[in-house]
Amino acid sequence: MGPTPAPPAGGSGEETAQAEAARLARAFLAAWSAHDAAALGALFAADADFVNVTGLWWHGAERIARVHGVAFQTYFAGAVLSEERLETRALGPGAALARLRARMEGQRAPDGGLAGPRRTMLVFAAQARPEGWRLVAAQNTDIVDGAETMLAGPDGLGGARYA
Repeated sequence: MGPTPAPPAGGSGEETAQAEAARLARAFLAAWSAHDAAALGALFAADADFVNVTGLWWHGAERIARVHGVAFQTYFAGAVLSEERLETRALGPGAALARLRARMEGQRAPDGGLAGPRRTMLVFAAQARPEGWRLVAAQNTDIVDGAETMLAGPDGLGGARYA
């Protein structure tokens, strides 16, 4: 069975898993856009991990909250994420994946100027835990329009197309 849009809460265990994954993904967007690191961290299990767009790998909900908090006070202070597309996939009655494509606007460049908009793909793994549904893993990948892969060159990493 392929990915489907998140169903309403209720129904089978797998439908509940998909609904919870969608709820957590949207709650992540809301906390991120509100620059609320504590609320963002509370979405994650204590032993969760997060890989950001540059490949930094953070372990634990406290660390995930802390590094986002620093970004929210600096280069993401005026940034917001808006949902473009959300799909979920149940992995059984107690776990599901959510894939969320979003648009970011308002990031600050190193010189303090306004950076251009970016698009990103967030992938979340959600799991039923004794304390309730939590995110146990997340990865953020920048979307490079028109690229099929990334290619390292003399000026750094950039999108490349072969066809």
